[in-house]
Amino acid sequence: MYNNTLKVSECLSIMKKFNVHMSEPSFRQAIRKNQVKNTVLNSKKEGIRIPFASLINFLIPKLQGNYDAYELGMFYKENTFFSNPLPTSGIGEFHSILAPTIYSNEYIYVVENSHGGTYSSFRLAIDYENMIIHVYEDIDLIRTSMINFINSIIIVDIWNKLDVEITDELLEKSFVNIYCSSRNTIYSTIQSYSLKTGEFTEVQKPIYSRFQELMGGYEHG
Repeated sequence: MYNNTLKVSECLSIMKKFNVHMSEPSFRQAIRKNQVKNTVLNSKKEGIRIPFASLINFLIPKLQGNYDAYELGMFYKENTFFSNPLPTSGIGEFHSILAPTIYSNEYIYVVENSHGGTYSSFRLAIDYENMIIHVYEDIDLIRTSMINFINSIIIVDIWNKLDVEITDELLEKSFVNIYCSSRNTIYSTIQSYSLKTGEFTEVQKPIYSRFQELMGGYEHG
């Protein structure tokens, strides 16, 4: 079990668990460049301390895929639970992490499932102009499909994490396109959810071509 703040050596050890290899000088340079956020130096003897959550946010964009992000989310959940056995979150609240990837306007979104204690990981692409959140998921890997728990709380959480102002227009026009990919193409589908109505509706255009390609070129309709 790890504490809420970590030594540099502990961070490097955790990174190796998830096949992210970085030398100590390189990691310290990332800290100096503020790529690792909210670090603390209490004293020279104690050295730099890195918040557990800051390390997780630093790690997510460096992972290989959805499964690794899911495992990292579980690892974070288990360690924070044992170090804080009485969580402060109340009924209806949940935990989530949003981190950018190497692709423009694409993110990894790790979110606590509705029953708590487990996480699902999704790839997001954001169409700001049309107010569409594109969500890609591999339903052969995840425990809970976004189709099963998409709601206004999730959508507003994503916009908030992107620092987008929650306006009446945004609430009126936001849609989520969910790209469900499976090795068994019978189960592959694209579904659209409207924030305004709280219901699924016809698939919103434009389709995000990269996620469509990840589905093996799946053609909707």
